Amino acid sequence: MFSRNLLPTLFVFLSIFLTACASSPVNKTNDINFSKILALGKVIEANEIRAEHEIDLIVRLYEVPIFENDCFVETHGVCQNQYYVAVSTYDENPETNIFKVSQRGVLSSLEWVKDEKVDYVKLVLKMDKYSKEAINNNPGLFNVSSELFIELTPRSIHESTKKR
Repeated sequence: MFSRNLLPTLFVFLSIFLTACASSPVNKTNDINFSKILALGKVIEANEIRAEHEIDLIVRLYEVPIFENDCFVETHGVCQNQYYVAVSTYDENPETNIFKVSQRGVLSSLEWVKDEKVDYVKLVLKMDKYSKEAINNNPGLFNVSSELFIELTPRSIHESTKKR
């Protein structure tokens, strides 16, 4: 079917093609546990929280309980949550992404910060280190409240924290 002269050329082309496919950029989701997000996650529709300006991205937070903590005395419970933020543009072919939020804890409030950039949002998440149930169960816990500032685009997330 193929002449012997064509086989080396076909082999080189196939090698280059497969190398290019293997080295193409892939969204890193290694530390995102999609099964826990889908099975246990509570969805927080950030766009439904009143913002005083137009928001041009769809933003959802997923609150996933962490069961590996041992802050409860003689019983089990949820001490903290892990948060993930999903973002999407409103385009015909939306650009989407999901990011793991670095800080664990319990969300007490979410606020939008006005910014005029396109496909860009700023959020302030007010967080407590432990759940109220954990603090009520274990008086030895010291709760720390903080503000997590998130700058978000469909391609990136930038976080900074301020202790309250």
